Amino acid sequence: MKNTLITLSIASLFTGCIAATELPTKEKVSPSDLTQVNSFVSGSLNNNKEITLMGGVAGQYSAGNGFLSLVEHKSATTHENNRLAQDTRVRYFQVFDANFMSTEQIGYSVDYMKSWKMDTEAIGSDTLALGVISKYSLTDSLSVYPNVAYVIGKAKGSTGQQSDVKGFQTNLFASYAINDSSYILLQPQFQQVKLSSNTQSTSADVNTFKIKTGFGTSMDEIGKWWLEVSHTYTENNAEIKYVDQIITGINKDHLFDVTVSYYF
Repeated sequence: MKNTLITLSIASLFTGCIAATELPTKEKVSPSDLTQVNSFVSGSLNNNKEITLMGGVAGQYSAGNGFLSLVEHKSATTHENNRLAQDTRVRYFQVFDANFMSTEQIGYSVDYMKSWKMDTEAIGSDTLALGVISKYSLTDSLSVYPNVAYVIGKAKGSTGQQSDVKGFQTNLFASYAINDSSYILLQPQFQQVKLSSNTQSTSADVNTFKIKTGFGTSMDEIGKWWLEVSHTYTENNAEIKYVDQIITGINKDHLFDVTVSYYF
């Protein structure tokens, strides 16, 4: 959780979506199948010593009309400037059956993210991403979910200066079910945002490339408990304009996560 203009980026919007079919009574839960209607709680720890707690509730309003709502909170466990950095995220997805030109489902997503300004040295932000998602099954085991989203929000720096955040992001979530007890995932993302200060003397263009790979496996025979290990590579490129000066920078990061989930 580094609070600099170079590393200010929007978290991945598309971590999941749902569809309208209910799970058969005896079907084993598979996190790789994003069309399953299920609810869960999870906890994760990464190599930056950050803890994330998440809960999700899925269902359907009617046949062919499903939804998923998610709440997530991330907390650092080590102090930065005498504080523990905190991030909160709330997401909502709604998907409709399409069956049009190989598009099985299409829908929309709303993603609100808040990075808490814990002290005068920190950078706080509030961003909202509005997107369109769709689903394609390439095989019985391999599914892909492309996503495009418009990003808008505010960021507040250590001096109290406020900046507008505008941009877009594209995602592709691919999941492959090895069998009913394990899966692999691949999630590339590209994002471009512009930060403009309220004084109009400072602005920043930030391009972010992120790719996540992971492996998940069931921890019990009935598939209630799941373990996932993942790696996320992130590269931020920033061009900061201050009056008549231009400053460029690049930041690269490797994040390793271990996540345990329980499905109801």
